[in-house]
Amino acid sequence: MTQREIRRLDELMDGALTERFNYEMERVLQNVFDPVELTPLRTFHEVEQPSNPFVLRFSENAQAALFEGDGGAWMLTAVENIRAWLADALTGYNVEVIA
Repeated sequence: MTQREIRRLDELMDGALTERFNYEMERVLQNVFDPVELTPLRTFHEVEQPSNPFVLRFSENAQAALFEGDGGAWMLTAVENIRAWLADALTGYNVEVIA
């Protein structure tokens, strides 16, 4: 086999693998529910963590990334959860919780 034939065979196999990969990725992504509700640990362990939607995205070179799907609204819920926890924990003390 000549070098040229080997390169051509390599290109054909590479193209076939890429096509198969793209087909399989498309098939898998059809079964992905987007957005998905997740509850990451973002505040104090003692406080109930707010859940929010996340969106999974892939770049052209198959890098994956998760993006918040609520525009940061989870922070308002987190502040309220912390306020409620502090108010409960400080009951009986002469402390006013403002949040």
